[in-house]
Amino acid sequence: MGSSGERCRRRECSGPRHHGRDFGLPAQDFWIFDDSIVVHLNFNPDGTLISHELIDEPDMAKYRAWQETALKYSAPFSEWNART
Repeated sequence: MGSSGERCRRRECSGPRHHGRDFGLPAQDFWIFDDSIVVHLNFNPDGTLISHELIDEPDMAKYRAWQETALKYSAPFSEWNART
């Protein structure tokens, strides 16, 4: 078992590395906990968190596929942070 946050990554959403691609990901930000719990995160336009919403009976196959796509097109936070 890995340490907490080991998969913390960052995906570019604008700029030359993004090239306007959406990668088939939803606009809604979400977290997956314990591979069975999904929480949507709702933000203001300035990036501050408004609220979070526990999703009842999420389609885990869909969320896992989105998670894998996001991981594929992202960089570990430490690498991303070093570039900024």
